[in-house]
Amino acid sequence: MNKRAAAGALFALAAAFVISGCGAASPAAGSGSGSDGHRRVVLTSGFADDDLFTESSDTKTLHASALEVRVFIDDLAGEYRSILGDDVYSGEDGDEVKSRIREEALSRLSRVKTLNLYAADENIALTDDETSAADSLAEQYIAGLTEAQKSYLLGDGGEGKDSESGKNNSGSSDTFDSDIRFSFEQYALSDKVYEQTISSVNTEISDDEARILTADSILFSTTNSDGSAMTEDEKKAVYAKAQECMNRIKTGDGTTFDALISEYSDSDVNHFKICRNGTEKDSYLVNGEVSDGDTTPLAETAYNLAENEKSDIIETSAGYRIVKCISTFDRAETEANKAAIVAERQAETFDEAIASFEKNLETDMNDELWETISLPDYTDAGEGFFTVYNAGGLQFEIK
Repeated sequence: MNKRAAAGALFALAAAFVISGCGAASPAAGSGSGSDGHRRVVLTSGFADDDLFTESSDTKTLHASALEVRVFIDDLAGEYRSILGDDVYSGEDGDEVKSRIREEALSRLSRVKTLNLYAADENIALTDDETSAADSLAEQYIAGLTEAQKSYLLGDGGEGKDSESGKNNSGSSDTFDSDIRFSFEQYALSDKVYEQTISSVNTEISDDEARILTADSILFSTTNSDGSAMTEDEKKAVYAKAQECMNRIKTGDGTTFDALISEYSDSDVNHFKICRNGTEKDSYLVNGEVSDGDTTPLAETAYNLAENEKSDIIETSAGYRIVKCISTFDRAETEANKAAIVAERQAETFDEAIASFEKNLETDMNDELWETISLPDYTDAGEGFFTVYNAGGLQFEIK
């Protein structure tokens, strides 16, 4: 993969994070909604020296510091370096890479604050053991930092935060370590919010609900090249051609179905992977797309065939089809689809729970400070924040 292609892949990955999550551990700390119009963003003055933004609900305000966003920027810069190389900021995509890293880091941090506010509103908190586990990961992270990393994270002083409110305190020899512990604890709490919110989701998916089958089809199109429908006489001629093919199948002239596809089919897409579209009646996913007037009859026919059985001629919105069921049940594909269905249910449950809460939040952004936060320029770095956290495998007590 060349660097430009790799950059595109990373940008797509960043978009996925913005939609669904913070990393491998959970989608709990993905995008905030500060830029999507759901919450009110207010530009104010009078911030404490290290306040990057504040995020407020009706009952509580949390402060986000420059150090916190640098922790996320440091990790994301490392991810991009691992793909694009040490000259990650150079080349034609350099400016876009820098912008992506900064904006994604800010988005993730905003999401963490949102979920911590939600936790306060719902009386969700870390237990003593969970806090200790998060602090242990923080110590592991701190121990692995290089001097260059620590210098970058401290920025212009790295003043600390009160563990209850997140406000800046005057610095001391221990404030850096306490700031990092605070970051891990808040991230862990956002993770717990996610786990607790999705704990009620039904994860039992039947084989029939998730079943993936595969089928082939020969299409005899009744649509002209300009997209218009054929006349009745033209359709009769097409049907006669379909009957000719069907007779060859029934008489068994030795021609394989694949060969008949090559000879007769008016479509370039003749191989289909089909499953039910959740609980929606008469709806299927065909090659990953919601079925329509052409593929719904195809899918319904395939579901009623035995393995290697061929259908009679059926009519769809695209023309006439003959369908052959290749496999009625693919265990590996079905299990993967079960996992995808559960993940979709969990995401929907989580998004519904958070959406109504976060639209009432208010964010006050310190644009002046944000403009001064640069990206790290070192190449030798220890493990990033998300790497350490995700490897920790924290387990939460869910009520």
